[in-house]
Amino acid sequence: MNNNTNNSIAKQKNQKRQFNIIDFLVILIVVAIVAVSVYSVFSWSDIKKLWSTRTVELDYTVELKGVDQEFIDKIKIDDVVTDGATKNKLGKVKGVDNNEKYWVVDYKKEPIIGENGEPTSEYHYAFTKAEHPDKYNLTVYISTPAEYEEGIGYTVNGKRIAVGEAVDMRFPEFSKSGYCVSIDERKHEK
Repeated sequence: MNNNTNNSIAKQKNQKRQFNIIDFLVILIVVAIVAVSVYSVFSWSDIKKLWSTRTVELDYTVELKGVDQEFIDKIKIDDVVTDGATKNKLGKVKGVDNNEKYWVVDYKKEPIIGENGEPTSEYHYAFTKAEHPDKYNLTVYISTPAEYEEGIGYTVNGKRIAVGEAVDMRFPEFSKSGYCVSIDERKHEK
């Protein structure tokens, strides 16, 4: 009997173990624990970025309206531009144009003149272009590495850069909010 018992134990050891529902549940729990651990360290947007973003060289243009004349020379080529809120780098100044005077449209309520030459009780609004003599519109050209993600667009250190997007900018000697007016992804020469 001792010999038969040893033979049956040997046969059981040689047989392959079969995969069952308990094994499947153990594997599923291990995968879930790993997924929760990764997600607790990285956000879903960080995980998505691993396969959906690409780094590009970006040139973008920001228009700053109504800059006082005393500040128009405070922005210089190669100045580092930072975000006014987060202090993150947004790029380097590659050029500045300041040859456009700042103006606004003023609307004035004027009475409508009747056939007899007298003002009537009806009004219309006329507009005039009012130029400010000591203020200018600045166009600032900025260059920087950026991330591009499909569906989101360009981001520079977490700040979205898009045409029409407001940009709160800080230069070494000057700060001002403006709007992005153009974007150009620089193509690399091969």
